[in-house]
Amino acid sequence: MVSATLNVLGPRVLGRGTDVIFRGVLNHDHIDFAELHRILMQAVALYADRRCFNWSRRIRSPASCSGLMFRLRTAAEDKLNVLPLSYVDKQRGRPAEPSHQ
Repeated sequence: MVSATLNVLGPRVLGRGTDVIFRGVLNHDHIDFAELHRILMQAVALYADRRCFNWSRRIRSPASCSGLMFRLRTAAEDKLNVLPLSYVDKQRGRPAEPSHQ
């Protein structure tokens, strides 16, 4: 979510930089390079932060997914282990055939 928000904010900040340039050109005035520099540094920071969040997500995602799968397998095995053997014996090894009524 943070990465998506930073992804949206980046072009907005760059748009403010474009406004500074156009304002300087259209008014036949000088371009405020100090303001432009500040805006561009904000854009660089936003894109760097987004890249860091994406990198950390790629690193954490496989670990969290494998942890989730381990917990699911453990929970399924725990449930199967508490079933009485008579219940397991009554179950068919293949899918049930559709009943024709």
